[in-house]
Amino acid sequence: MLKFILVRYKSFPFWAICGLLGRIVSIVLGLLPAMYYSDIINILSENQLASSSIAQHAIGMLIVIFAIKFFNNSIVFRIYDYAVVKLEMLMQQRLYDELFAHLHKHSYQYFVDHFSGKLVSQIRKMI
Repeated sequence: MLKFILVRYKSFPFWAICGLLGRIVSIVLGLLPAMYYSDIINILSENQLASSSIAQHAIGMLIVIFAIKFFNNSIVFRIYDYAVVKLEMLMQQRLYDELFAHLHKHSYQYFVDHFSGKLVSQIRKMI
């Protein structure tokens, strides 16, 4: 089954690479806010800075966190989602075309001897 899927992914390298890179970038961008949260906690735990400078720095970091989350959720994840959906639909279309071509290779006698319900159930098992 894995070989079957990998052969189909090779047919659409652009969408497969977009889906893979989109997911990796989305995961990395999802980890960045945690690093900024740790910086905010470190700044708040220090007693040497004045409260106004702490607030200014914390607000700046919160704005950066918001920007990263907005970019990740609105752009990167949408591109990843589109690439995966496009790849799935192209693979499904290719699979249906292959099965349709396979059914057309049989002779008339084959369809006389086999019930159509059995053929449909065999095709559904392949999908």
